[in-house]
Amino acid sequence: MKKVADNETSGSDSPFLKLGERLTPTQRRFMNLLQDGLPHSMEELRACLNDDRAEVDTVTQHIIMLRNKLKPIYILTNGRGMYRKKYFQLSRKLDDGE
Repeated sequence: MKKVADNETSGSDSPFLKLGERLTPTQRRFMNLLQDGLPHSMEELRACLNDDRAEVDTVTQHIIMLRNKLKPIYILTNGRGMYRKKYFQLSRKLDDGE
Protein backbone atom coordinates (compact mmCIF):
# COMPACT_ATOMS: atom_id res chain seq x y z
CA MET A 1 0.00 0.00 0.00
CA LYS A 2 1.16 3.49 -0.84
CA LYS A 3 2.00 5.70 2.11
CA VAL A 4 0.76 9.27 1.75
CA ALA A 5 3.04 12.05 2.94
CA ASP A 6 1.92 14.98 5.08
CA ASN A 7 3.30 17.52 2.64
CA GLU A 8 1.31 16.28 -0.39
CA THR A 9 -1.38 18.85 0.35
CA SER A 10 -0.12 21.92 -1.48
CA GLY A 11 -1.75 23.30 -4.58
CA SER A 12 -4.59 25.62 -5.39
CA ASP A 13 -6.80 22.71 -6.53
CA SER A 14 -6.63 21.07 -3.12
CA PRO A 15 -10.21 20.39 -1.95
CA PHE A 16 -9.52 21.21 1.67
CA LEU A 17 -7.87 24.56 1.03
CA LYS A 18 -10.89 26.34 2.54
CA LEU A 19 -10.52 24.34 5.75
CA GLY A 20 -7.27 26.11 6.53
CA GLU A 21 -5.06 24.76 9.26
CA ARG A 22 -7.88 22.97 11.08
CA LEU A 23 -6.82 19.53 9.80
CA THR A 24 -4.32 17.32 11.59
CA PRO A 25 -1.49 15.70 9.58
CA THR A 26 -3.44 12.41 9.50
CA GLN A 27 -6.60 14.18 8.31
CA ARG A 28 -4.57 15.87 5.56
CA ARG A 29 -3.30 12.48 4.39
CA PHE A 30 -6.89 11.17 4.38
CA MET A 31 -8.01 14.19 2.33
CA ASN A 32 -5.15 13.70 -0.14
CA LEU A 33 -6.41 10.21 -0.75
CA LEU A 34 -10.11 11.11 -0.84
CA GLN A 35 -9.87 14.31 -2.90
CA ASP A 36 -10.27 12.44 -6.19
CA GLY A 37 -13.91 11.73 -5.29
CA LEU A 38 -13.54 7.99 -5.87
CA PRO A 39 -14.39 5.30 -3.31
CA HIS A 40 -11.44 4.23 -1.15
CA SER A 41 -11.21 1.17 1.04
CA MET A 42 -10.57 0.99 4.75
CA GLU A 43 -7.17 -0.54 3.93
CA GLU A 44 -6.22 2.50 1.84
CA LEU A 45 -7.17 4.84 4.68
CA ARG A 46 -5.31 2.64 7.15
CA ALA A 47 -2.17 3.10 5.04
CA CYS A 48 -2.49 6.86 5.58
CA LEU A 49 -1.89 6.32 9.28
CA ASN A 50 1.69 5.24 8.52
CA ASP A 51 1.35 2.63 11.26
CA ASP A 52 1.27 -1.01 10.18
CA ARG A 53 -0.19 -2.03 13.54
CA ALA A 54 -3.11 0.42 13.44
CA GLU A 55 -6.50 -1.13 14.05
CA VAL A 56 -9.65 -0.51 12.02
CA ASP A 57 -11.12 1.30 15.04
CA THR A 58 -8.32 3.87 14.77
CA VAL A 59 -9.31 4.65 11.18
CA THR A 60 -12.96 4.89 12.23
CA GLN A 61 -12.14 7.42 14.96
CA HIS A 62 -10.16 9.56 12.52
CA ILE A 63 -13.04 9.40 10.03
CA ILE A 64 -15.51 10.56 12.70
CA MET A 65 -13.32 13.55 13.61
CA LEU A 66 -12.73 14.39 9.93
CA ARG A 67 -16.47 14.26 9.16
CA ASN A 68 -17.14 16.78 11.93
CA LYS A 69 -14.65 19.22 10.40
CA LEU A 70 -15.92 18.68 6.86
CA LYS A 71 -19.65 19.14 7.57
CA PRO A 72 -19.93 22.73 6.30
CA ILE A 73 -18.33 21.99 2.91
CA TYR A 74 -18.09 18.25 2.22
CA ILE A 75 -19.94 14.98 2.71
CA LEU A 76 -17.90 11.89 3.56
CA THR A 77 -20.03 8.85 2.82
CA ASN A 78 -19.38 5.21 3.38
CA GLY A 79 -20.85 2.15 1.80
CA ARG A 80 -20.30 -1.46 0.94
CA GLY A 81 -18.72 -2.57 -2.28
CA MET A 82 -17.98 -5.93 -3.78
CA TYR A 83 -17.68 -8.71 -1.20
CA ARG A 84 -19.16 -6.32 1.40
CA LYS A 85 -15.90 -4.39 1.52
CA LYS A 86 -16.34 -1.02 3.26
CA TYR A 87 -15.33 2.09 1.35
CA PHE A 88 -15.38 5.87 1.87
CA GLN A 89 -16.05 8.60 -0.68
CA LEU A 90 -15.77 12.39 -0.45
CA SER A 91 -18.25 14.73 -2.16
CA ARG A 92 -18.50 18.49 -2.09
CA LYS A 93 -21.81 20.03 -0.99
CA LEU A 94 -23.44 22.36 -3.45
CA ASP A 95 -24.24 25.91 -2.43
CA ASP A 96 -27.77 27.19 -3.00
CA GLY A 97 -26.47 29.28 -5.89
CA GLU A 98 -24.80 26.37 -7.72
